[in-house]
Amino acid sequence: MNYSIDISKVKLESPRLLLRPFYDSDLDDFFEYASYPGVGEMAGWPHHENKGITKLILDDFIKTKNQFAIVYKENNKVIGSIGIEHYDEKVYEKFNHLNGREIGYVISFDYWNRGIATEACNLVIDYLFNEVKLDFIAVSHFVKNSRSRNVILKTGFSFYKDAIYRGRDGKASGVDAMYYIKRNTKYQLEVCCGSYEDAINAYLGGAHRIELNSALYLGGLTPTTKTLDLIKRNTNLEVISMVRPRGSGFCYTPLEMEEIFANAMSLLEAGSDGIAFGFLTSDGKIDKQNTKKMVDLIHMFKRQAVFHRAIDVTEDYLNNISLLADLGVDRVLTSGKKPKALDGLALIKEASQKYGDRIQILAGSGVNISNANTILDEANIYQIHSSCKDYLYDKTSNYGEVSYDYYSDSRYEAVSKDLVRGLADLILTK
Repeated sequence: MNYSIDISKVKLESPRLLLRPFYDSDLDDFFEYASYPGVGEMAGWPHHENKGITKLILDDFIKTKNQFAIVYKENNKVIGSIGIEHYDEKVYEKFNHLNGREIGYVISFDYWNRGIATEACNLVIDYLFNEVKLDFIAVSHFVKNSRSRNVILKTGFSFYKDAIYRGRDGKASGVDAMYYIKRNTKYQLEVCCGSYEDAINAYLGGAHRIELNSALYLGGLTPTTKTLDLIKRNTNLEVISMVRPRGSGFCYTPLEMEEIFANAMSLLEAGSDGIAFGFLTSDGKIDKQNTKKMVDLIHMFKRQAVFHRAIDVTEDYLNNISLLADLGVDRVLTSGKKPKALDGLALIKEASQKYGDRIQILAGSGVNISNANTILDEANIYQIHSSCKDYLYDKTSNYGEVSYDYYSDSRYEAVSKDLVRGLADLILTK
């Protein structure tokens, strides 16, 4: 539902900005930026032709008590606004049992490309979540408004859906818009991706984070930095990159280890938010020396160290979880030593109860919309990892006696946007 908001006595500050209610004395500054052709049009309203129009809208801003004036501290000038609007309850119908609002913003043309909209939005997001205690915040932009999209990506919203934009009067405008959502929630969905296209589908489906791989049919190998770069440039996904040079086990030769660390360094330098890895000794124990070395490298970049499901083929599982925490690992991906996380739920729960305050527990393998809530609730964890896997077909993989198939019917795995959306909605509404 659209929660009641009154910001008439609220002031928010950052190093450069003061956000406060609008005053009658703001008329000249308001008209200056609102009359510039193209500024208002980006947000769906025509630029102001005269101060009479500006005065009417200024009076409405003051009356409705939901619009912040953005004041640039250096010159005490109002250079834009950020409103806490009513969200479209038809677009976000699944969330109408929760308290939410939508934000909208506009910045004077003279102050574009300075990060001011992002700075202002972060102030308001923090206020709405931490002071007002909203459950979610919505935001949208017209499809062609790349500037607004960039702000939305930088402020951590997840893509929700495409829809026709409707104005304050509720009438459809005929203009395509993209709608996003940000939940005030501890729950997170990580999707296992094997390509740039997988990552885009995960993003469009509403994933919070991805594990980026290549060669998922081998259990996931190291991806390329160019694939990572494409994802970081075109989504706001948090990306954890796999470093694994081959299929099979996790006991690596010195040359393989050299390759692993070189790739980890390259991926971190390219902007990966973390590295997923797993090192075991020949007798199936945690390789403490190389694990600590990898953790130190990742933390040097202030990124996340994630130990993957190599943990599930170790013998002393619970003590090894504790050991990983001691070594500084931030998160461990596990199915509880079973092929599927649902079957390993008892062990995942025990790991969470004993060590969840020292290391994040991420449940993965066989996680889907039918069992995600059970896994989250019974194991008392807050993160799930899913492949959201569907299959596509490429019939050029074989002809006559020559075949490159790894499935007999020429199919290959791909992330399904719809399966991601189903899981994301489940978590978002939790």
